[in-house]
Amino acid sequence: MKSVHIEAKSGAAFELAAGESFDVIDTHGGQAVDVTVFPEADDDTSAFSSKYTYRRTGKIRFEEGDSLYTTDGEPIATLVDDDCGINDLLLAPCNEWIVDEYYGQDDEIGCRGNLQEVLEPYGIDPVRVQDVMNLFTAVTITDHRYLDFREPPSEPGDTAELRAERDAIVGVAPCTGDSILNEGGPTGIEIRVPDGVPVKTNF
Repeated sequence: MKSVHIEAKSGAAFELAAGESFDVIDTHGGQAVDVTVFPEADDDTSAFSSKYTYRRTGKIRFEEGDSLYTTDGEPIATLVDDDCGINDLLLAPCNEWIVDEYYGQDDEIGCRGNLQEVLEPYGIDPVRVQDVMNLFTAVTITDHRYLDFREPPSEPGDTAELRAERDAIVGVAPCTGDSILNEGGPTGIEIRVPDGVPVKTNF
């Protein structure tokens, strides 16, 4: 495995064959990380869906042993190891209007923009980048209806390992928001991918 540093407020993408794994490391602790997965480039008929995932798993949180599911109901990746233990399926990736209106960052493209930039070279239409799994992210529901954002639970060095269940294109972006989800300020992360796997970044 090789390590690649991902700068704060940026993204990375790479291809995996079925059965290959990758790691996401929260280097400094307290950093939410958006992950999305697409089938191989010549398959544009399905995509990872957070809603179909929690329909399959029956949970709004994503835990060790759970799989991410596509719109056709098939597993595309599985969380095989997880130091932190708290990950979210509810939140959409932040984009320009979210980081502007909620965090006062009018010069940022957000997690979605970073994912779109790094996935487009693999043939992923930017409009398809919609659902993510949020690693190291604590969000729950209060009074049966309100989203409750909480401080990130991850410690420095916490690692999540995911395995591709089919040939896949993976996008990873540390959350860009100056928010409680990043302990007030975003930081960089590390990823580990199999030796020989090229990683595209936008920094």
